[in-house]
Parts: sequence; C-alpha cells; structure tokens
Amino acid sequence: MLLTGALLLQACGESDLPQRTLQADDCLREVNLQQLPQAIRRCDQVVARFPRDPAPRNERALLLSLNGQDQAACRESAAALALVQPVSAAQVQLQLSCSGAVLEARGSATLRRTIDRLRVELRLEADASSASAALQQLQQRLEAVRRSLQSLQIQELRVTSPSVWQRAVAPGSPAQFDANAQVSGKLAPAQLQRLISEVGGLPGVRLAPVEAQADASGDAAANRQLMQAAYRDALQQAQMLAAALGLRTLRPLQ
Repeated sequence: MLLTGALLLQACGESDLPQRTLQADDCLREVNLQQLPQAIRRCDQVVARFPRDPAPRNERALLLSLNGQDQAACRESAAALALVQPVSAAQVQLQLSCSGAVLEARGSATLRRTIDRLRVELRLEADASSASAALQQLQQRLEAVRRSLQSLQIQELRVTSPSVWQRAVAPGSPAQFDANAQVSGKLAPAQLQRLISEVGGLPGVRLAPVEAQADASGDAAANRQLMQAAYRDALQQAQMLAAALGLRTLRPLQ
C-alpha cells in the first residue's frame, strides 16, 4: 500500500519577475573598484538569495576587505567557513517482517565533523594582443599567486598546464588572446581570510568555493557512527508504519 500526499502552492505575478535572475557568482561580476559600496549592496542581494552557498559570502568578504571594512570581512569569512563545514552522510535500507507482512524503510543520518584542512582552487586568467604576450602575463601573475600561497603555507600545491586561445572579435578589431591556468592546494582553516584578501585581490584571480575536509584518521569511526544512526532512523520509521497498520512485532530480515 502506498500513500502519497502532495500540496503545491504557487504565487507568482509576471509583473514581479526580475529582468535577470541573480546568480551565485554575481558578486564579482564587472566590479568597479571606484564603486565598491554599490558592489557590496548587490552582493548583499546575492547572499540573501543563496544563503547556504559559501561562495557569495567569500566574495562579499573580499569586497568588504577592499573597501577597508576588515572586521566585517573577517565576520563574513567566518560565516562562509561555517557553511563549508564537512558533513558526512549515510543511508540504510531495512526490511522487516511483521505478522507475515514485509515492511521496507530507508533511514539516513548526517554528521558534522571538525575541519582539518581547506581544499582551495582558483582560476588564473590573462589576456593580450598576442598568444606569447598572454602567456607571459599569465606566468607573471602565476608567480605572484605562488608567492602569496606559499606565505599562507599552502600544501600540495598544483598548477595545471596553461591554455591559450584567440578570442572572437568584431571585424577590423585588434586580435585578442586569452590564457588561463588552474591552481589548487590545501590550507589551514585559519588562513581563509588571508586567502580571500591577499590572493583573491591579485590581478586575474578567480577564487572557487573552498572545500572543507575532515581529518581522514577519523573516517572509520565516523562511518560506524553514521551507519548506526541511519539504522536507528530506518527502524523508527518502520515502527511508525507498523503502528499505523495495526501491526506489533517487528523482526529485521537484513
């Protein structure tokens, strides 16, 4: 027997629809450093639209830092870090026999763990009127990024091979070439604010959302705890279903 209930609510007027929907990466889109207050206000709207996404908060921290609001930038970095706290999850599918009937329930559980390291990624970009000039500019910017990351004691630093291509331009316009490379590594959580303010403010840098990582030595214990919690959740659901059907004794089949 399958019981399904659904309630759909819709309230939308065409006159209320914005001309362009805010995206999670809009905070640093076409930023004018001479108009930082306006950029921060726009980023406030992005954060409000994506409250569980750490990326807009990271970018708002950078804007606040560039605007001289260091304390507010630190608070924003802490809020972003809280959103990327590593979460482990588990699911259990449980079958039980109850007075001749077989009940199936699925349980799930999550576990928040202490952050051990932050995996960081960034995209480095450069452009010039020739491929060689674009690559040279990219190399110069890469050296600046590398020095900044090394001052943050980055670990497992990796840099991809650079890519370069010619950008499509209008007929008669000067040639334009773009070059980019990807940089990644691992940092201590305490270095997040410096990553945003020092590295994120360098020319051509586009920071990606950081990934929080827990200490791998605790994986086995965390997995056991998750499986036990998921099993209890599945069992509780089965007991509630049995009670609703007027059944009493439950016996796990697997």
